[in-house]
Amino acid sequence: MGKSERRRADRTALVIDVRYEGQSAGSKCRISDISRTGAFIDTMAPLPVGSIVRFIFRLPGSEPISAEGKVVHTHHGIGMGVEFRAMNSDGFQALSHFLSQRQVASYLPPAGRAESPMTNHSKEAA
Repeated sequence: MGKSERRRADRTALVIDVRYEGQSAGSKCRISDISRTGAFIDTMAPLPVGSIVRFIFRLPGSEPISAEGKVVHTHHGIGMGVEFRAMNSDGFQALSHFLSQRQVASYLPPAGRAESPMTNHSKEAA
């Protein structure tokens, strides 16, 4: 089964700071993508698969979000994929809102293009 088949939610690319703590290590680094079910944490020294990790991050426009997760895959020297296991309800609501806003923004037409191609075609035919 490929990675894309295992994912339960679409990922959203972004770069935000994160502080995490595992059983034997902790670090301040960054999240490079996030979904409603997990995140990828960029780190040169990822924790082993199966490790429980606690972390704090802040989405644009939100309060700090505390969460706990489990490392589900690693790429040595690159980072680790973490599946969320626990997050307070305010944090989950902020994450859900952020992701829904990013999805809406991805469907908007490019700046400076207020009319659809169909509208332009209709004017030319008239």
